[in-house]
Amino acid sequence: MKYILLVFAFFVLFGSPVTGSDTLTIEKHPSIGIGIKLISERSGDYQIRDINFQVLYGGIQFLKYFKSSRSRFESGLYLNTKVKEFTFAYDGPDLFISLYRMENPVNYNFYYLTLPVNYRLETKLFYLSAGLTFDYLIHIYPESSEIITDSLENFGNDRLFYLGYNLNLGINKTISKKFDIFMESRVAVTISTDKKDGGFIMDGGNIATSHINYGFAVGSTYKFGK
Repeated sequence: MKYILLVFAFFVLFGSPVTGSDTLTIEKHPSIGIGIKLISERSGDYQIRDINFQVLYGGIQFLKYFKSSRSRFESGLYLNTKVKEFTFAYDGPDLFISLYRMENPVNYNFYYLTLPVNYRLETKLFYLSAGLTFDYLIHIYPESSEIITDSLENFGNDRLFYLGYNLNLGINKTISKKFDIFMESRVAVTISTDKKDGGFIMDGGNIATSHINYGFAVGSTYKFGK
């Protein structure tokens, strides 16, 4: 998380100052914006192990502007990646079961289609957005058929739909009347369980996390309307 804050601080301190031509002014606004976002994050399930992995993904961003307001509606569709490390146990032949038992960690990549539904507030220096995320599981790698042993943790049927929340802090810069670029730091937390066998929401006394992704993103937006 430290490197995210350092990158953001550098952008604020040494980036170009906000001028009247930037989208952070609110006199004239387009109606909608469509863009692309490339995301670099660390991903892990801290309920299993305090470890995370590098992931890269991206998608399409959608912005709805409101006239004479700093408020935005922010959404999009992303091919998301989350990683978990499971421990698999291997027992020897029947004759030797009592003699040895091998355990090996295996990293699983979970691929989702992610739909965020965010409220976004822009100021003269930065923007802040937050809201809910809805994930749909489309693929797991390696597939379970490729692993011949049973996981000590990965039991039960994987859930297809997941619920979470996200928080983003970024800077938006106008390049032309129709074109913006941006950079943001971000965190996304999944609060639903990853298995159908349990309750839908993780519960550890309070609502617990089943997965955390954090990192930064860069992208561009094309604005339609005035």
